[in-house]
Amino acid sequence: MSDFVEVIQASKPNLKPITLKGYVSAFKNIAKIKGDVYKPNELFKLLNGTKKSELSKKTIYNTALIYLQGKKADEDIIKIYSDEIWRIQEAYVAKNESGVISENQAPNFITIEELHDLIKLIKESMIEEPGNKDFTAYTLYVLLTERPIRNDLAGMILITQSAFNKLKGEIKDNGVYLIKNKKMRTLYVGQYITTKTRPKEVVELTDVAIEAINNYIQVNKIKSGDEIFQFSKNYLSQLLIHTSKKYINKNISTLMIRKIITTDKFLDSSLEQKKHAEEIGHSVAIENLVYIKQPE
Repeated sequence: MSDFVEVIQASKPNLKPITLKGYVSAFKNIAKIKGDVYKPNELFKLLNGTKKSELSKKTIYNTALIYLQGKKADEDIIKIYSDEIWRIQEAYVAKNESGVISENQAPNFITIEELHDLIKLIKESMIEEPGNKDFTAYTLYVLLTERPIRNDLAGMILITQSAFNKLKGEIKDNGVYLIKNKKMRTLYVGQYITTKTRPKEVVELTDVAIEAINNYIQVNKIKSGDEIFQFSKNYLSQLLIHTSKKYINKNISTLMIRKIITTDKFLDSSLEQKKHAEEIGHSVAIENLVYIKQPE
């Protein structure tokens, strides 16, 4: 299946490079376990024998589906993939509707206070020198606690305000930039990093985050135009997991950080809203869509 990239690009001509890279990565997972996309049930069994999460499997199946649709494969094969993707999605929604952390993630779930303690532990032990993994992880944890934006910090570019103002089109929309202004406090996340509907984000960093990132830039002698974190998204995630495992024997990834911070901010109000919705006989989704309105 050496024609994979060509088939995907033909099926989705407006595909962003970062999305294509994700599809290629997913397809390589099939090759690693010697799977055959034309034999979905066998592929399901092979992946069920790995440690991959259901959502990771869904990504792989979706990649296989797009490829097979481009190859105009048998509709019965395509339907098997579609049904399995739907099953995983339905199970994921049902599990999250419970509002309880999953059994797999529970051992690694910590409070916001424990997350801050982890960051403090790393800071007390790290050595501030170029290439030091703990130093890098510390900086990432501080920034992600400030703004938990998945793994988008990988490849973030340091840029001056004047150079940033000149950026246009895809270069701007597909990028993540730390804008070097008076206090270097503006983080820009492009509009199309993950999806076409994601809004651009302009984040004003706090003094704690500014101190951490400025220190990292100075120690590593990073110049305007350079990537601040010169590694892949996968490496970023693995670095965080490895570091948290080392200090507190838990796997604290970017996803877990998002859950910890969101839970701390909204758990009480979320539970209160759920109770209210049940009392008056509709879902939380309907309540948000129909009944909660912002005054003009």
